[in-house]
Amino acid sequence: MMYFKNIFKKILVVASVYVLKKHKPFIVVLIGSVGKTMTRNALYAALSKKHSVRKSEQSLTTEIGIPLTLLGCPYPINTIEGIVRNTVVALEQLYITKSYPSYVILEIDGQKKGEVARVAQWLPVDMLVVTPVGEIPSHVECFDTPASLQKEYMSIQNALTTDAKVVWCADDEYSREIGGVSHHTVSYGTVDRADICVDTYTILYEQSLPVGISFSFKKPAHATPMVIKDTLGFPVIHAVLASMAAIQALGEHPFSLHTTFEKVELIPGHMKIIPGLKHSVIIDDSYNSSPVAVEELISVLEKIE
Repeated sequence: MMYFKNIFKKILVVASVYVLKKHKPFIVVLIGSVGKTMTRNALYAALSKKHSVRKSEQSLTTEIGIPLTLLGCPYPINTIEGIVRNTVVALEQLYITKSYPSYVILEIDGQKKGEVARVAQWLPVDMLVVTPVGEIPSHVECFDTPASLQKEYMSIQNALTTDAKVVWCADDEYSREIGGVSHHTVSYGTVDRADICVDTYTILYEQSLPVGISFSFKKPAHATPMVIKDTLGFPVIHAVLASMAAIQALGEHPFSLHTTFEKVELIPGHMKIIPGLKHSVIIDDSYNSSPVAVEELISVLEKIE
């Protein structure tokens, strides 16, 4: 089975390269430890207002998942039948299908040594969005040291096109380093040097129970405050800010999509508020995590009345 998967992966990569040359979509890559999926959803919602967009699905963030997304392959790959059916879809994309999304949003996890570097050899990246990484990144258990994983992330710089745009989190010292400084950059965060900057958030309550957050912008100062229901903490704020920074980097006004960002699709297990029994709530942060995310959860618990 592993032999078939390796052959299948090579077919997918070759087909992806030709499909990208044929259709020339704008490729957005998300990399980092915290908030990639939420950022993907927020940016997808914003871009979909005017453009045709495809995004990574839940598990398609690896070396084989990225070409599966690019080729629109919908079938599981844990059986020979799934591999054959996906191969047919890939060939159809290559030789028959004429329409293709204008934008493709991809997440890259970097769960294995050399994975990001190998993807960077063939994938042209028009925009790189770096979410918070932290001193101890996610998936560090697969690497010798945190620094070796951060170096793996940095190899994505080799994929950046000449006119690529980079969005990075000014609250995280590792984010700028991974994004690099040789391209047009837009930053976001809570520090004053960020291009899009917010103050701290306020927890909203109904009947004494937390129901969401509200936050105001320091930069630009005239921006309307934003309210996001059913979640807590800075990860969702960072995701919205990263998406706004990406829209700004594309030359559009991010605050024209204010209500779109407020209604972004939330991710189960990512600080989501769930109604509980007997006038209680559950804060569901049960998805696999990282030190940065755990520290934020503790901070949220300290703030809740």
